[in-house]
Amino acid sequence: MGVWLLFPARETGEAVLTAAPTPVESRTRGAGSPGSAQPRPALAASAPLPLPGTPIAQVIAALKPRADAGDSRAACRLAVEMLRCRHLEEASRYVPFDGLPLDEALARRGSLDAADRIAEMEIRKIRLGQQCAAVDRALLELAPGYLADAAFAGEPEAMVRYAIGEQYGISGSSAFVRDADFERWRRESPGMLLRAVQAGRPEAVNMLGLAYRSDGSPFAGLIADDPVQGLAWGLVYSRLSGDTQPAFESNDPDVQARASVLASQWHARYFNNAVLADNPAALDLQLLSMPMRPPEEESLCEPGNNTARPAGL
Repeated sequence: MGVWLLFPARETGEAVLTAAPTPVESRTRGAGSPGSAQPRPALAASAPLPLPGTPIAQVIAALKPRADAGDSRAACRLAVEMLRCRHLEEASRYVPFDGLPLDEALARRGSLDAADRIAEMEIRKIRLGQQCAAVDRALLELAPGYLADAAFAGEPEAMVRYAIGEQYGISGSSAFVRDADFERWRRESPGMLLRAVQAGRPEAVNMLGLAYRSDGSPFAGLIADDPVQGLAWGLVYSRLSGDTQPAFESNDPDVQARASVLASQWHARYFNNAVLADNPAALDLQLLSMPMRPPEEESLCEPGNNTARPAGL
């Protein structure tokens, strides 16, 4: 997302760690979904999701009735697949800064392996875009509502993506402040991302750390910068990655000491001291507009997907 500084930081402090999830029954469906005026109870998923890599039209046909009936996992997968279409279409309108495709620019600099990976990604974008072009655009506009449904029902991946505002696109436009769901998102997203951490989503750790250290995105602007928590979440991220040299440091001994204590507590409490050195992709949220992995390798919204577990389990 772009650099947006649109609203004052909310004072959250360490007390945010005690925030409890709001009951699903008190929520209304997202503004973009059918029946948005009435709450829908979350139902236990009773059937498997479509296989990874299933064409988007087939995913919609299979999952929309389930999502409308309250199946939160179906709503999550449906929302993420449709948001990917929206993000890919938005990204296709951008012109590279230097006028060169990224793979060509990398190749000219001698980064041939990186250039190959980007070229493969561009092929995936074309294929996914062809699938998306076959879907009624009006259906794709429902994605934010289904994402909200899944997030408020406690689906961890939906919680991460909703909290950081993926439903608002990637352009950096401020138009999203006029969205009917904006105030709810602004109010709920900081606590929701924390609950995603508590559910074991490692990519949410980096998002929280960045929010406590900067205001470089709409979500980050909602959280007051805090050097202790910023460093603490940075330390948790480093421990998850198995990196002995933290990516973020502080010259203040008091900040270092307090952050180290918190990081030890959180790494143990939320991630069972897991180390994900053998699965670095789990540490960062995959951008929907940049499909670096084949779609058939992305198990979107599956139970336990991308959830940290102790080393050796």
